Amino acid sequence: MKYVMLLMNGARLGIAAQGVGVSEAEVARHARFTAGFNPADHAAYMRQ
Repeated sequence: MKYVMLLMNGARLGIAAQGVGVSEAEVARHARFTAGFNPADHAAYMRQ
């Protein structure tokens, strides 16, 4: 039982790290998008 708890704890940390990576990627994508903002690009982005 103790081994299973250690595995679950390690998995939780890995999932949290992946979540941070995904959010950082989305922030970078948003920054690139808003740097050259124009309404036509915004409409295309919203259709994705």
